[in-house]
Formats: sequence, structure tokens, C-alpha cells
Amino acid sequence: MTNPAQDADAFTFVRIKYDSTGGYGESWYRHEGRDWDRWETDYPRAEMNLILRLTELTSVRVNPEPIVLRLTDTELFDHPFIFMSDVGWMQLSAMERLALERYLSAGGFLWIDDFWGEAEWKNMDRNIGSLRTDWKWKAIPNDHAILQTVYRLKECPQVPARIFFVQTGRNWDPPEVHRGPTGGVEGVRHVRLMGLFDTRGRLMAVATHTRTAGSGKANQRNSLIDSLYIPMQWRSTFCFMR
Repeated sequence: MTNPAQDADAFTFVRIKYDSTGGYGESWYRHEGRDWDRWETDYPRAEMNLILRLTELTSVRVNPEPIVLRLTDTELFDHPFIFMSDVGWMQLSAMERLALERYLSAGGFLWIDDFWGEAEWKNMDRNIGSLRTDWKWKAIPNDHAILQTVYRLKECPQVPARIFFVQTGRNWDPPEVHRGPTGGVEGVRHVRLMGLFDTRGRLMAVATHTRTAGSGKANQRNSLIDSLYIPMQWRSTFCFMR
């Protein structure tokens, strides 16, 4: 994949490409007439819509197109913010884990989104939560500064995948479509806003577990979803990208 030229003085949305384990329905799936790897879920529509909203609603200078990087790409350290999606089957190499540890230690920030249930959390934690023994995942309380930076949010909003909202009318994904064990409905129905903190209390990564921010950014084609979820989604997204 060739990335477009970027203005070095403007914000660039960086999607991380990674490898996943398993076969169909695990490392990849079929949707909208084509095959998708897990890393590219909702790409690039989610990013393009977000870039449009950033331009409309803030004064941030934003590059008009997102880019895709591997954790081992030397360009990684040129960007203060990176995004990973659908990480339930992700498998990082030793070199990727080392690169991510260095990136976060140097001040970079990671947002992880769109993974549901117990097994997908454990898989993410094996790959990222174990980068250093003195880095810990902790629940981010509703009064944390990250939820007050751009907009004042009462809580991290739950955002379902559009396809499942249309089918069920619920604001969570059906547990059976995700890696098991999920913990059943109770394992997917409540959003968890988690932060990876270093020994000084610095927030280095945010994990929005049991919600689908990418779907909220990409699929604004349903009036009910628009009215229920999209306003909350943009507010929380801008806060995480602070």
C-alpha cells in the first residue's frame, strides 16, 4: 500500500497494519462483496469521515488522507497518534512489540478500538498489555481529563456496529459473532474505557473495549444511528485524539 504525500506540519491519521491468526471469520472476513483483513475494518471510510469532521468542527490542520503504517516502519515516530482496530485475533511479532514499546515510551499515543468480549480483550492484552511489567491497564473514570479535553462527556458512549444495530436494535454486538469465550451478553453489552499507564501515571494508550468507533465514523447512512450515536461518537473521538 502506497501512502499519499503528507504535510509534515498537519495532523495525519495513522492506521496500524498488523497480522492476525486463524482463517475465515478469524484473521479475515467477507463483507460488502470483498475480503477484509482485521486490521482494515472500516478503512478508509472511517478515517475519511473523521478527517472531514475535524476540518468542519475544529481549527486543527489535517492532512486530507489517512496513511497506513506497520509498527516497524521508521515513519512511525513522525506521528504522535496511531490507531488500531478489530484486534481480537491480532498477533504482533517481537520486533513489532519492541517498536510499540519504544513509541509509547517516547510519548506516542495509541487508540485501540472495536474488540469485544473476554477472549478478544485477553488477546489484545497478551500483545500490548504485556509490553512492560510496570505498565498497567486501569479503568478510566468518567471524570478523567481525557473525557473533558474537547467536549465534556458524562461517560464513554457505547457505539454498535451498524449491521448489528439494524438487525437487532441493540447497542452492542451479538456475542456469537466475536471470538469466544465472550462472556455472553454481559461480556459485550457494557463499554469499557481502559487506559494503559506508565509508572508516572502517564496515559499512553486508550482501549475502547466493547464498542465500534470505526463503524460510527464510517456508516452515517441510517437516520436512527445518526440521531442516537453519531453526536456522542464525534465528541468522544475528538477527546481521545486530544
